[in-house]
Amino acid sequence: MGSTSGGYTLFIQDKKLHYAHNYVASKQFVISTDADVPERTAEVRFEFEPKSKPDITAKAHPESHSCISTANWLKEGKLPVTVPLAFGLGGGLTVGRGAGSPISSRFKNPFEFTGTIHGVVIDVSGDLIVDKESEMRAVMTRQ
Repeated sequence: MGSTSGGYTLFIQDKKLHYAHNYVASKQFVISTDADVPERTAEVRFEFEPKSKPDITAKAHPESHSCISTANWLKEGKLPVTVPLAFGLGGGLTVGRGAGSPISSRFKNPFEFTGTIHGVVIDVSGDLIVDKESEMRAVMTRQ
């Protein structure tokens, strides 16, 4: 989800599962598994939990706790900052291949997964963080 200007991606490279968070094109944070992803059918999982609300006026962006896992292994990490509101218009959500500009400097698009994806579940349950004032300021800065 996103593009070179900011976003996040979950991908397999060199038999490892990686999560990369591109913070507004200024920093990249990566969480990678130590063990190889099995070549047989495997369920991979990513969980993201913000630890605070965004505050654009204070230039404070929410810290988060993140983890990637399958049935056999788990890798956790902390992201000191995350994108506070929204990603640019240039990137969207894709599954199985990269489109547009790459989110991570670790690969070039189209970065196609050569296996079979049997399904994708995106669960956005939890409390919705809404800050209308900050959203409006962000929109006005793009004018």
